[in-house]
Amino acid sequence: MSVGLVEGRKYANGQEGLSKHQDGVTEALSKSAKDGCQLCGLIAGALRAYNANNKYTIFIVRENEGRFFVALEHDVVAQFCFCLSDLSDNSLTVSTPTKETKLIWCKEDSTSAKWPYDRPKVVPNGFAYSEENTALIKSWVSRCLEHHNKCAIARSPKPLPKRVLDIGVSGDTVTLYVAKGEVEQYATLSYCWGTTIPLKTTAANFGSLCGGIALNDFPETLKESILVARSLGFRYIWIDALCIVQDDPLDWAEQASAMTDIYQQGALNICASYSHDNDSGLILSLSQYTSRVATYTKTSATSAFGHIYVVSGPCRDDHDSIFEFKTVSGCLWKRGWAFQENLVSPASVYYTYQGLEWGCRVVHGHDKRMESTVGFGHPAPDKTLKAIWADSAAAVVAVAAQSRPPMEKSTEYVSLPEWMGWVAYYSECNISFTSDKLPAVAGIASQLAQNLNISYLAGLWRENLPVGLTWTGRSQGSLVRQEGRAPSWSWASVDGPLDALWFLLPGSKYSEELWEYPGLDLEILEAVVKEVVPGSFGEVLSGRIEANG
Repeated sequence: MSVGLVEGRKYANGQEGLSKHQDGVTEALSKSAKDGCQLCGLIAGALRAYNANNKYTIFIVRENEGRFFVALEHDVVAQFCFCLSDLSDNSLTVSTPTKETKLIWCKEDSTSAKWPYDRPKVVPNGFAYSEENTALIKSWVSRCLEHHNKCAIARSPKPLPKRVLDIGVSGDTVTLYVAKGEVEQYATLSYCWGTTIPLKTTAANFGSLCGGIALNDFPETLKESILVARSLGFRYIWIDALCIVQDDPLDWAEQASAMTDIYQQGALNICASYSHDNDSGLILSLSQYTSRVATYTKTSATSAFGHIYVVSGPCRDDHDSIFEFKTVSGCLWKRGWAFQENLVSPASVYYTYQGLEWGCRVVHGHDKRMESTVGFGHPAPDKTLKAIWADSAAAVVAVAAQSRPPMEKSTEYVSLPEWMGWVAYYSECNISFTSDKLPAVAGIASQLAQNLNISYLAGLWRENLPVGLTWTGRSQGSLVRQEGRAPSWSWASVDGPLDALWFLLPGSKYSEELWEYPGLDLEILEAVVKEVVPGSFGEVLSGRIEANG
């Protein structure tokens, strides 16, 4: 093949560079990989997923673009992109990338046609809380508060949650702090736990954590979030693993039902959108797709040097974009608990594979699209998820403040159809523990029940139960029953994507009439649910409905 960076062949300018590689036969490729060629190893690894045992083709789409593609027969299956480390950054002088070798995907020059696609860029460890990114987030916060009245009101200081982490302004120690009613701004964190978490609060270690926790004892995602919050000027941050006593069922149930208040009253939610567990860090590490294939030097008084990396990955499978990388899916948005956290938090900064994004109750955008105040002065074309919750919650509170009887037409039309829409969205998310299905939305349910003075029944509402019972699977065979988790008539008793009937959702010309007459043709005689912890809106022991119809 005609491209390939290999070590040991230097040119006069000090670069190690292009040489001939293998000629499209997988057997020769595999042998070269076994002999130690890192580039052949990456290509062989990409082909291994397709059980390739014959010939492959390597081609370049554009000269001098720094990318090449691998195809089997007529299908492009993978691409490889060269990227350079910063010559001035000594932290990247490692032979093999580790999790500290962070990469983001970006257009190096958005005005240049030379790089029309996102490409990998090596960023230094500490990029998440760098001075540049801290200044960027602060500018977003400032412009949001200046341009968005509803955001400014929502993010005024509120009483601290029951417990928070006191991160101070500097130093290597963080303490678990029991609040005393202080009114302070605080940050929150949304992240994926993964299979286990090495640092969490239990009854046994509660006292010692209140005495102090070494910053280096935190898993990487939590540690970086603390440093981000501290760089933004926050004294406190709320993180579930530390701020809930994990082996205390009563405390856990209490805090789960308070989750909406905790995230809704926080000033900023930090989202580890693409971190698959608590130790991945906020910025995606592509060490499993990356290999250092050469070293290059720059002639100068300091003899600076850097590394050339190759990043490999599958291509997108839609025909119009086969020459783009298939990006890693955002792990966080498939996590059940994160749905509620993102919905109710008034503002979030998202750490993604492309860098940073901002979201509030008016706008949502990537850093390259949010550089001017224009983006903050003009709402997004479609309502953000946060805006839908804020508008619905505001209508609920307004109606409740007028002391109307519960479940009048305007109230139920505003809130309960939205609830079924949220349930449909939530049904696509995953939960690590099957018993968390109801607790993960207990905060939203608790707030609606309190503001509307209505009764919650394992994911449904007593006041419109006949309509609530019409949930259905999105396709035949898409739902899996989880015995014992919830009554069989509740959507919480199944896993899989589901929907409410389309004509019951907001926007349907029929929905107002149907929600106005919740009795329909079914008369509910009695509906009872027994919760594991009464009043928690969480796990249930049993449920029963008696009806005529």
